Amino acid sequence: MSKSKKKETLSPNGSVVIDGIQLDSYKTELVSCNILEVEVGTTGHMGGDTGHGGRTYFRISDLASTDMRCKVGGYSYEERKYVDTEIDASSIEISFGGDSELDTFCEALRIGYDILKQHASSIEPYSPTPLEQRQDRFALYLNDLCDLYRKQGNLKGMEEIRKKYHTSGITQQQFYECDLDCATGYINQDFCNKVYAFVLNNTKAISAPKYSE
Repeated sequence: MSKSKKKETLSPNGSVVIDGIQLDSYKTELVSCNILEVEVGTTGHMGGDTGHGGRTYFRISDLASTDMRCKVGGYSYEERKYVDTEIDASSIEISFGGDSELDTFCEALRIGYDILKQHASSIEPYSPTPLEQRQDRFALYLNDLCDLYRKQGNLKGMEEIRKKYHTSGITQQQFYECDLDCATGYINQDFCNKVYAFVLNNTKAISAPKYSE
C-alpha cells in the first residue's frame, strides 16, 4: 500500500484586513527581467455568503520594470451607466467576500494557470550576489535615514539606523552633497546604488550623485 504524498504548505508571513476581518497572507517576490511581488491569503470557509462567509485576498505589485495594465468595469452613478477604466497599474488588488467566491476564484486561477503555462518559461531561482545584498541593505538604510530627516529636520540618530541595517554609513556632509535633504518620497534602488558607490569611493574620482524628483 503506497503512502500518499504530503501536500507542501507555505507558512504565512504577512496579514491583511478586509471588512474588519484579519487574515494571514503569504507574500513573495518573483524575479526575472521584471520583478513582481505577489501576496495571497484567505480565512477559508466560514459558513456563508459575504455577510457571514470568509474573505479571500490576492495582490500583485510591480517592484521593477513590469509592464502592467488594469481595466476595471463597473456602474458609475455619476454617469448613470456602466463604464470601463483602464490604467497603467503599479499594483492590482482583489478581495472577495463569501465562501463560494473562494472556490470560484481558485477555479479561475487554475484555468488561467493551465492556459498560460503552456506558453510560459520557468523562472530560475534568483540568488543575489554579495554586492547586491549590501546594496539592498544600504537602500533600506538610506530610505530610513531620509524618512528620519523629513520627520525631525536633522540627522540625529543616524548611527542607530546604520547599525540597524549593518551597512556602511553616509556622513552628514555626503547626505547634503547628494541633496538627500530634498528627498520627498521613496528613493529607488538605482540612485541608492550610486550613493553607495560614492560613499565607498576613497579616490574622490566619483562626484556626488544629485537627488532629483
